[in-house]
Amino acid sequence: MLRSGGARFFMANRERDPAFSEALRQAYDGGVEVRALGFRFDGRSVIYREEIQVLW
Repeated sequence: MLRSGGARFFMANRERDPAFSEALRQAYDGGVEVRALGFRFDGRSVIYREEIQVLW
């Protein structure tokens, strides 16, 4: 789930968290569906905006 406005894609930050990046890739390679979803918060509610491309 991404809250950052204007994000065009999601990619795990291998330099910052190599363990997470590797675990995410292994899960994907093992058949887990990996999706990045963009939302916004209007002060009261969380509102779905869009699905964002996942890059490997």
